Amino acid sequence: MATVLLIGFTVAVGAILSVWFTTFTRTQTTSISGSAACHAANVKIFSNVTTTSSSAVRVYVTNLRSDMSITVTGIVVSCGTSSSSSATTLPLTINAGQTGYSDVSGLQGCTSSNTRIDITGNCSTGGSFIAFCPTGGCGVY
Repeated sequence: MATVLLIGFTVAVGAILSVWFTTFTRTQTTSISGSAACHAANVKIFSNVTTTSSSAVRVYVTNLRSDMSITVTGIVVSCGTSSSSSATTLPLTINAGQTGYSDVSGLQGCTSSNTRIDITGNCSTGGSFIAFCPTGGCGVY
């Protein structure tokens, strides 16, 4: 009698653990898939170097993905070796296929050949991304 109860209890615990493990694995696979897609976030960065008294640079970010929105959480613009500033109007959410912008002020001496832009953000599918355009390659217009 005790042997039958022990076998029944073991089978019941095994079934419960099996269902839990299957659900856990499915959830983790979905989460990892979303994060992996975010690492491949396809964004285009370009800027408009202005010569206004505020010495501002307008940074445009285009979300080239068609399946997720992105939220830009950080923008850092560096001009040469002496001027660097961060955007203050963040976070910036950009839907699939759309373009958003943020102004970064407090910069000096920005030109199309010495501007570097670094951005960080998150994806609506989970995960985060980092993108940048190197000095002189930012598509400055």
